Amino acid sequence: MSRCGSCFSGRGCRDFSSRAEQLPSLAAIDVVEKLLLQALKNTAKRAEMAARGEMSREELTEANQKLVDWLGSTFSGDNPHFQSAEDWNPRGLAQYMREEMSDSLKAAVNTIPDDDEEVIYTAAGIFLSDVYATLHSLAVQGVPFDGIENAEPCVRLVQFWSALMVGAPIFDGAVN
Repeated sequence: MSRCGSCFSGRGCRDFSSRAEQLPSLAAIDVVEKLLLQALKNTAKRAEMAARGEMSREELTEANQKLVDWLGSTFSGDNPHFQSAEDWNPRGLAQYMREEMSDSLKAAVNTIPDDDEEVIYTAAGIFLSDVYATLHSLAVQGVPFDGIENAEPCVRLVQFWSALMVGAPIFDGAVN
């Protein structure tokens, strides 16, 4: 029988850490980065399909709304596939967003919402707008969409939003 480093002969194990499988945590910046990076990649793919006429404007709009709803639900703590930090999703996150991006929230919905979930859904829409603005800027520069998630502006965008979503300090590229 293998022992952990905390076991003492005859006294049993002193390792009380949980061995239960954990869901990906919305408080972990690496989890959030992967999630937002995938959202960016999927959005770039859809934008490219729409530009080639493989997706109608209505289909693109519907897919965009579905993404915003999924992000809003996930970061509000309503996605059973992710673990949220206690009192962070949605309450703590919404308050942090009110402080860090008040001007962007006002610009998006003409007010800073009182409802925590509304703040998070609004922020999800702002994230998607930021993704499209970044993709447009790169397209104008002639950057190919294949592997666009590795372009520096996309990397910075994902890092900024990931920091925001986990409540990490934001030093550069503030939305506010």
